[in-house]
Amino acid sequence: MGRLLAVLIAALSCMVHAGAQADDASAESAYAAGVSAFQGGDYAAARGDFLAARAEGYETPQLDYSLGATCYQLHRYNEARREFTRLLADPNVAPLAHYNLGRIAVREGDVDAARAEFLAADSEMAASEIRDLAATELARLPPPTPHWYGYADFSAGYDDDVSPAPFASLQPPARQGSPFVSVLAGGWGQFAGLPDDGWQLQGSVYRADYSRLSSNDETLLLAGPGYRYAADGWHSTFDLLGSHIILGRDVLEDSLLGRAEETRDLTPADALAVGVEYERVVAGSDFPYLTGIRQSIFLEDRFKGDMTQVLLGYEHESNHRNDLTLENDFFSASPLRSRFYGELTLKCTEALSLHAGASYEKSLYGGHDVVMDGLNDLVARRDDDLYIGSLGGSLELTPRWSLLLEDRYLKNDSNIPFYSYQSHRLMLSLQHLFQ
Repeated sequence: MGRLLAVLIAALSCMVHAGAQADDASAESAYAAGVSAFQGGDYAAARGDFLAARAEGYETPQLDYSLGATCYQLHRYNEARREFTRLLADPNVAPLAHYNLGRIAVREGDVDAARAEFLAADSEMAASEIRDLAATELARLPPPTPHWYGYADFSAGYDDDVSPAPFASLQPPARQGSPFVSVLAGGWGQFAGLPDDGWQLQGSVYRADYSRLSSNDETLLLAGPGYRYAADGWHSTFDLLGSHIILGRDVLEDSLLGRAEETRDLTPADALAVGVEYERVVAGSDFPYLTGIRQSIFLEDRFKGDMTQVLLGYEHESNHRNDLTLENDFFSASPLRSRFYGELTLKCTEALSLHAGASYEKSLYGGHDVVMDGLNDLVARRDDDLYIGSLGGSLELTPRWSLLLEDRYLKNDSNIPFYSYQSHRLMLSLQHLFQ
């Protein structure tokens, strides 16, 4: 308040000759009354007096500035912005107007606009006091928020028992190992609003090639818009994502996924998230049993300390697929799943971090599989237990390049031995961030 008042007084003194004074004594009297009310802290009365002076014909830069400063104090930001914008045409007072426009942007939470206005105020034509004020406000702002970023991950490794993409739940494991290479690339961009109140566009592409098992090669394309909103410790996320998946040379499925998540900050380091997903799947011609609906709900606790990050979560998933009927045989492709998972990251140094992850997934399929074996019918309701554990680390080579190493073990136990398998995968990745 005191600093803004000092700026106002300095502005009034430097603009005395900036415009023609109104000749009407009542207009000057109303303006003087407004200045007195402003100095006394009665901003509502000051606004009324300034508007009266303008109605009487008092049209000067002093009045524009005074009315803008008064509306700012009354939180009437649209009116204040309009008054300060009127001053931008005068190079003598434009730096001061930019400074105040920056203050309005800060109050409204528009950090990017505030930064632009303070930089404009900190110009060679500005008085030293205005430049000092603008520099102080710039230092208080958070670092600039990127409007887009991208990443690329190049990996190579070996899997000693390759299994199909998890989407193809009725495909058997290969019972064979293979070297592989993969590429994951994607990005995110802000195209409307602010990062905490606006729309983004995201997308990614993943490709994995197995040198000995080309039928298990995977291609995944994912893209769609998202909306983010944050206020008072709550963070809301809404995404609509389309995907296209190829397994080997055949289209596995196309899908449209809607996702909503609500996160609440419990402490500065800990947050609780709950979310739901709804996915409509249209399978390729070779996998008609996958067509249908997938739904899930999840709950996560996310902790981010200075040297430690922890994620604990639970997900419940239901599937309503077409299932597979072959003459007298029947195979369910509609599992009900419960998944518990956790991740731990330890920052050992500025460049080196260690990672560990574990998950357990229980899948109970919706119908009894029926397989004709000569004169006997084999009938069983598929019941799977999937265990996954991983250990790894990342080394930051530069601010944009990182090297990652991961060792993953996977074991799937099923009451139908056909689907039981285990695999061990070692993978080395080189990651680059674009911004």
